[in-house]
Amino acid sequence: MLAKDNVWFHPVMENLRRDDGLTASAVINERDGPFPLWERLASPEGPCEMLMEDATYIALGDYGHPLCGRFLEWAMSTADRAIADPRFEIGAENRSKGWKNSPSFPGNRGRVMAISALAKAMKSGAEIEQDALREAADQIARSALLEKGRDWADKLVQSQFMYAVRLLMISGDWQLAQNLIAVKRKFEAVPRQYQVIKGLLASCRGNQSPELNSPAWRNFQDYLENVRPPGANALIRGETIGGTCFFRTQIGLIHQRVTSRGQPIVWTEVFAVIGHGP
Repeated sequence: MLAKDNVWFHPVMENLRRDDGLTASAVINERDGPFPLWERLASPEGPCEMLMEDATYIALGDYGHPLCGRFLEWAMSTADRAIADPRFEIGAENRSKGWKNSPSFPGNRGRVMAISALAKAMKSGAEIEQDALREAADQIARSALLEKGRDWADKLVQSQFMYAVRLLMISGDWQLAQNLIAVKRKFEAVPRQYQVIKGLLASCRGNQSPELNSPAWRNFQDYLENVRPPGANALIRGETIGGTCFFRTQIGLIHQRVTSRGQPIVWTEVFAVIGHGP
């Protein structure tokens, strides 16, 4: 896809030219390393997802840009450092001393695992480690389902549950995703996303991907069209918590998984379908 045909190219390049843009952040990371005060870190999933958000933002404009690769490397190294950190084996009221605390655990670990798998695949342009995504999704969903009543009604909790469903769809495990979204809970905090994803999964037959001629697939394509452009941030934030570009990338990955019909993910096509002009 030519730069002039990519609705993200000019906004991203403008950001990289700004004194306070991601180029400046990269300079600081190169000098000090990401998160130099690691011992004070209370929620390792947040930094991992923040670095992934920066990487996917750049990728929407230019997947081959060197800074995209650097932010992916930092996301990977931060995730790997977190997984190896003994705090994931320790429960403590002070989260800088222990991360094994319900209900954030095991979901916090699952979110780190997901970033590790996605960042590694995106950096190498390869297929995603599907077993890692399934394990990550299971841990994220388990934490979300620990919440009951008013706690479950929170948009943060429901958006994390939907994140687990999306990860299963990205992994290509349609049956597991169907089983997960069939949970007897209300999704009033994320209604449109829930209806679109549930409808798409309902069109699957067993573990076969959705049919490309179904109304549910057309609804999903409409949803992608609505969330993909730079001006859709408010729409995305209305129904999910977290990075808007990382969310767009997940929707693009689901699109690629369906249209590839069992073939490996092609990352250039993922970003092309998000960035194409009107």
